[in-house]
Amino acid sequence: MKLFLSHSNRDAVWVHAVNTQLEKLGITVYLAEHDLQPGRPLDVKLQRQIDLCDAIVVLLTETAAVSPIVREEIGYAIKAGRLVVPLVAPSVAQDPALLGMLNGREYIRFDIDNPEEGLLTLAKWAQVQVHEEQQAILRQQLEKAQALANQEADARQRAERQLELQASELFELQSSNDALIVLLVFVSVVGAIAILGKAGP
Repeated sequence: MKLFLSHSNRDAVWVHAVNTQLEKLGITVYLAEHDLQPGRPLDVKLQRQIDLCDAIVVLLTETAAVSPIVREEIGYAIKAGRLVVPLVAPSVAQDPALLGMLNGREYIRFDIDNPEEGLLTLAKWAQVQVHEEQQAILRQQLEKAQALANQEADARQRAERQLELQASELFELQSSNDALIVLLVFVSVVGAIAILGKAGP
């Protein structure tokens, strides 16, 4: 599973805490500052990475809530149909203007003064996502295995039918040969009797 972590660079301590918590679960976390591409358009890079991720986690502190880049990331993710999981500071949650496009969306409370509860809730959510992803992969593998098994069974049935057909044809050919031999013997016997009849006393 891969998550895009939207944040303000001024929240480095909290970004590190969230990133560490997610990586402990085996989740790949995309951080734009770890993917420097000097000279290239920033929005193109961010949009491409959002498209490649399974969801976007937004660390919405007061600083991030007024960041134009964070707002653009949220807007693009929503437009692209990506799941947006907000981690919202209590002060931001009380201000609809700061919530912006995330108004009305369920969020995880992330109290910077006591982040453990928010991190634990995020970890539980992420574990469910990882489990569901693993189950989906397992289902796909089982479906592929079943499809292969069905193909092999079909091929085996076709081969068996072909062998039965060939055996039937051989039997019919053998029967025809046997009938021809009987006919030849019969004709030979009749011929011999006729010859003997003519040569009689």
